[in-house]
Amino acid sequence: MLATADYLIDYHNAWTGSISFSFRDRVLYQADQEAEQNRAEAEALAAKQEEMLQAYGHTIVTEFPGEKGVDKNLHRSTSGSTLLVGKIPSFLRAARARGRKGGPGKEGFYNLLKDMYSSM
Repeated sequence: MLATADYLIDYHNAWTGSISFSFRDRVLYQADQEAEQNRAEAEALAAKQEEMLQAYGHTIVTEFPGEKGVDKNLHRSTSGSTLLVGKIPSFLRAARARGRKGGPGKEGFYNLLKDMYSSM
């Protein structure tokens, strides 16, 4: 997947009656001898992730701050590890769980795909 993926959307269902929303994983970087370069790369990746989230068009919830997120192993989630290890823009989509087809996420997903493919 890392060799061929341009983006990753990790699909989940939220709880019954919730609205559809997106979880933004934080882009972390090493503050070592190459901290400046690492930060620039992290900011570029975060910008791509932001474009992706904005194209999806739903409420965005940002994960815990860096250290707390690592303590909770959130960096090891599918979207988090794809973002941090693979350097592939990603997010978790928490769908509205209502037991019906379609729903509010359908239009946002269509817009996301349209925006991604029009930029290729």
